Parts: sequence; structure tokens; C-alpha cells
Amino acid sequence: MGTTIHFDNEPLVETGILPPGDFPAYLLKAGLDAPDSRLRELQASNDREALKAALIKRGGDCIAAGRIIGKSKATVYRWVEEFGLSDLLKSPRR
Repeated sequence: MGTTIHFDNEPLVETGILPPGDFPAYLLKAGLDAPDSRLRELQASNDREALKAALIKRGGDCIAAGRIIGKSKATVYRWVEEFGLSDLLKSPRR
């Protein structure tokens, strides 16, 4: 069971990643010993899926997608390059 991100009361994306509040405290404490790289991987995966869903929902409009996920246009463009999502853009960057 994952987490569903909503926008305008509509499901936007099922992330497949549970938020920390869904875990018992003893597991959260144990999670503090997890390697930083694994935590960054999980966060990047979550960010990628949220951005992908937002871009699809807004027809490739980076500014509108950024509003959905609460990120600036610069961050959206950086993530598009980083996550290889340029094919989803309304006007692909060259």
C-alpha cells in the first residue's frame, strides 16, 4: 500500500512509498541508521513519480506542474533533465 498524492481532491499519483507517519516509532528509530544514499534514492523516486504525474496531468506545462508539486520552474526543469522526463514537456528543451 502506498501513498496517493492528491491535487484538487483528485488522486494524482500512487507513490508506492509510505510516509513516516505510517510506521511505528520503533521502526522510525531503526530507520535513522539507513544509509544516506538509500534515503536519497527513495526521495528521488518519489519526486520523479510526482513530477511525472504532474507533467502528464498538465499536458507538459512545467509551470503548472510545478504548482501542483510545490516546486519552482527552475527545480522542475532541473528534475526533468535529472529524471529523463523531457519527452513529457509541452515544448521539449534543446
